[in-house]
Amino acid sequence: MHVKYFFVVLALLNCISLNARTIYVDQRIGTQFCKGKYSIVNRDCNGNDGDAYRSIADAMTVVAIGDMILIRAGVYNESVIPKVSGSKERKIFIRGMPSENVVLSGLNLSPAIYLESRNDIIFENIQVRNVNRWVNVLGCKRIEFKNCIFRNAMDSNGSSKTGLFFQDSDYNKILNCTIDSSTQDNIGLIQSSHNLIQNNTITRAAHALWAIKCGSFNVFKNNYFANSLQKIGEIYDCDEVGFGSANFPKISKKNNTKCNLIEKNIFALTSTPVNASPYAGIQLAAQSSIIRRNVFYDCIGPPIDLTLYGGEAENNYDNKIYHNVMYKNHFGGIRIPAQEGSYLCFGNEIFNNIFFKNDFQQYDTRWQWYKELDEKPVQVMFSGSASPLKTYTSTVYNNGIFNSMKDELYTVVYGDRFSGTNSSPQNFSWWEAYYGSYIHNNIESDPEFVNAENYNFTIQPSSKMIDQGAYMTTLSVDAVNDTVITVEDAAYFYDGFGIDGLNGDSIKLENSTDYFTIKSVDYVQRKLTINKPLSVKKGSYISQLYYGEKPDIGIVEINVINKIDQNNSSGISVSYNRLGQWFYINSLNHRFSEISIFTIEGHEVYRFKEAEAISEIKIPAAELSSGVYLILVKGTHSEIAKIIKH
Repeated sequence: MHVKYFFVVLALLNCISLNARTIYVDQRIGTQFCKGKYSIVNRDCNGNDGDAYRSIADAMTVVAIGDMILIRAGVYNESVIPKVSGSKERKIFIRGMPSENVVLSGLNLSPAIYLESRNDIIFENIQVRNVNRWVNVLGCKRIEFKNCIFRNAMDSNGSSKTGLFFQDSDYNKILNCTIDSSTQDNIGLIQSSHNLIQNNTITRAAHALWAIKCGSFNVFKNNYFANSLQKIGEIYDCDEVGFGSANFPKISKKNNTKCNLIEKNIFALTSTPVNASPYAGIQLAAQSSIIRRNVFYDCIGPPIDLTLYGGEAENNYDNKIYHNVMYKNHFGGIRIPAQEGSYLCFGNEIFNNIFFKNDFQQYDTRWQWYKELDEKPVQVMFSGSASPLKTYTSTVYNNGIFNSMKDELYTVVYGDRFSGTNSSPQNFSWWEAYYGSYIHNNIESDPEFVNAENYNFTIQPSSKMIDQGAYMTTLSVDAVNDTVITVEDAAYFYDGFGIDGLNGDSIKLENSTDYFTIKSVDYVQRKLTINKPLSVKKGSYISQLYYGEKPDIGIVEINVINKIDQNNSSGISVSYNRLGQWFYINSLNHRFSEISIFTIEGHEVYRFKEAEAISEIKIPAAELSSGVYLILVKGTHSEIAKIIKH
């Protein structure tokens, strides 16, 4: 036991400045404060390990820039309210001792953690359970919650401030947390931008698991979402929302929720409403959002609901929805409204997605149209009261759209729930023939997932989705050895949004084996700054990194050795020595001098260059986590191969 705590504390101290203090909080000490005499091992004041306080509040009165508060196991019925800020270089750490349960609890905590005008504070290994409200963050920057647990925010008034509530707060992070069960929204970002919500498990909220309102450049990535109580996410403008204090009043702002990225998340469940509006995976009424490479299944409402109504949902345009999978949801795969009246709904692009085996289940008995759609194989729904030919300016193209057979009726539907005389159902071919201006080049075919029933949505080498995706945009000006290029539409791309630790997209041009990394995006001027010079003609197609002739349709860009070079004319082989943690790349016929390794999403994780061309390269794999990677080999012959590290 002594050795265990020695190494734990040593590891923590190595993470902070040598000039900073570690201040302990421990309910077991027999006095309110012991100066310099705390014992880590015995948890009393008979040692020499530093200062300790019995309460968190007392420790907060002495904490200074760069300090770490290390809290020992116990249930603390007190709110955490930092009195000072850290700095970018010398952050303040508030940590629970690793391997110990540090819990903030009590219905009198409203909230359990409160930060106003504070910056550069990191909370880690803290549990917040059975409180009135979890966290309020107001006017703050660079606040982080890491490896924390939040359960049961129980405000009976259903306030939007019940969960992790941020207002006017930028560059904050919620990482690797478990967030479960609130009486309103689990996470709210109100007029807050450049925030990162990553690698969390977020479940059960009486309203939404998360909400972005009049905030921009936020990232939700690699999270698991399931809400057995209501909807999952919403992205809206602001209509009288906010904390409601003098310093942080309620906000009304329209056309002010732009360029948020929702990527590589699992939307696993929404609940079943009875005679009420359906509970969606994402209710979207924003501008220039990027929603990509997510999986949606078991959503009772639309996986993505492009929403349009007065107040917070009047401006819904230029959103890019691509490379997602919608599987076995029960309000179709997506709902798209018409532009009507003064509300704006235009320029939304839905492409390179797979809609497979979704249907419509009637939980709302108020509408005749829903009765007609009950148990029908609906994949795409256009809804509205006006003629679709005149009023739809959102486009659905180059998707895989399929239930069980070609040209099923009700695969694509159009109607108005308020009407008793909606159009007769038509098959898929009819829709593309008569309304090709906004639904075209889609593929009616089984996507051939590896194992959809077990949620493996990788497509097999025989899938018709391979190389059938659309490019994203084209260059609008010739590039001559340029690192800044101009494209027709830059809204497809992402540069990290200035968030620490995030990189921009890797991109590739048609008919090229080379790739580039985006360093910055100017969305107004439509300019991409890239990591190395490029020379290419105006009109050349450009997309996120892909590995075949064109992008694949679906969530995973697939490429296998026998697809790239079925005759093995190059003689290139890839092998993996699991015990030795090496990848071996060999070529009998060609020599090469450069290799790069990418994640399946296109992010480069390794590069090797050799001055002289060789025929075998050994690549260390110890730093790669288990998963699927792609290797790009360059030399006298260029090849891309897929590898799987177990």
